[in-house]
Amino acid sequence: MITETINRLNNKARKAVGRLTDDKPEVRRALVQAENWVEQQRHMLGGVFPSIIRPRPARLFLALTGHCNWRCLGCCYERDFMVGEQLSFDMIREVRDDARDAGIHRVRLYGGEPLLHPDLPAIVAHCRKLKITPFVTTNASLLEHKIDDLYEAGLRDISVGFYGTGAEMDSYVQRPGHFARFERGLAAVHHKYNGKISMQLNWLYRARSRLNLLEGLEVQGQ
Repeated sequence: MITETINRLNNKARKAVGRLTDDKPEVRRALVQAENWVEQQRHMLGGVFPSIIRPRPARLFLALTGHCNWRCLGCCYERDFMVGEQLSFDMIREVRDDARDAGIHRVRLYGGEPLLHPDLPAIVAHCRKLKITPFVTTNASLLEHKIDDLYEAGLRDISVGFYGTGAEMDSYVQRPGHFARFERGLAAVHHKYNGKISMQLNWLYRARSRLNLLEGLEVQGQ
């Protein structure tokens, strides 16, 4: 009972801090890093005092759709998993309502390509209504045309898969010309919402990749 009460108070504190830092991604990132450090120390102590480690739900990962406009070599969506399927808005709403009741304060929306889900802005807005912070994992190829609606709905955090540059990336995603769309998507977010939306680049470095560290950092800097 005491642990459950502490967990609820912790989650309420996270939500309050999230609202205060809504348009301050650098501050929010620093707070997340600090929280992760505290959790690491807590789990280290758990080796000596096991009673201090208790389940504390904090994040939900929600695959909205199997649809994707890429065919990445290392991904099974739309081929072996969730083929032609996506979650309905009503189902997603029920899951998020349950997440709120469980004390979840952050939800990752991904797929497939979540920007292909027709209700994504409404899903983001509903998360905000429940005081749950949403973040979207996307391939960025559709951001150029969809970021305005998502920002208006309350999206402030994005993570993007990064698989190389130019022809190398086009080859990996099996879609010619899509690295250019990827660049335009990142540029649209940067130019319109620099300092208002936090973007994380998830770099997949493969054994056969020709992309070196400096090239990757250059894309991140842009």
